[in-house]
Amino acid sequence: MVKLIMGLKGSGKTKQLVTDINEAVKNETGSMVCIEKGTKLRYDIDIRVRLIDYQEYSMGTLTFLKGFISGLHAGNFDISHIFIDSFYKLVEDAGALVVVDRFCFGSTPGREEIHLDPDLPVLESIARHYLSTSQCPRFMQREKVDGRWQLVRDLCAEYHAQGVLYEQLKFCEYWGYERALASHVVTHEFGIPSVAVDRQNATGGSGQLRTRVQAFVESLEIKQLQTQRGGK
Repeated sequence: MVKLIMGLKGSGKTKQLVTDINEAVKNETGSMVCIEKGTKLRYDIDIRVRLIDYQEYSMGTLTFLKGFISGLHAGNFDISHIFIDSFYKLVEDAGALVVVDRFCFGSTPGREEIHLDPDLPVLESIARHYLSTSQCPRFMQREKVDGRWQLVRDLCAEYHAQGVLYEQLKFCEYWGYERALASHVVTHEFGIPSVAVDRQNATGGSGQLRTRVQAFVESLEIKQLQTQRGGK
């Protein structure tokens, strides 16, 4: 199993990774592998987990990564878990640059200042803020849906994004509906290239995901070249 951990800087993804690894060691009988940059987790994870610094192997291509993981399994049939950190890095290693995110509680709107109502308890003020600003697609009012599409268009304009990657956590039905329609609206009504992908919470499909992103980046590069040549 390959588990992909994602989150903003300082959001606790490393802590979550360590917790997941140590829980897996307690509850599973197979061998565990953790692939990360450097060896900062050396003293945090169980000594029974094999820690691999990918910098030692120059994993610069999809083919190398797939071959590396296949080699791990070929050398040890008892491997049950392989942990890999950072969704953003996977995307950016494919040639893209993530300029802004718009997850349910990501940097937008997650970094907005919370204004406390002096007439309300602090906890209620915070709860009301998140209920009013959350971009989670479980809010299905027409104005909320239209607002999410408009926000994506506004963010693309503000951050000069050339494309949008709609990522759905597998089995999140709300994002399943949102992804299908929003990707169509963004591409065909707003004229912004987009691609929709599935991400499993615990996935061995990072290679397929990387391939989708690489293909999308290449299509953006081709479009940019055509624009520079006058559409020829």
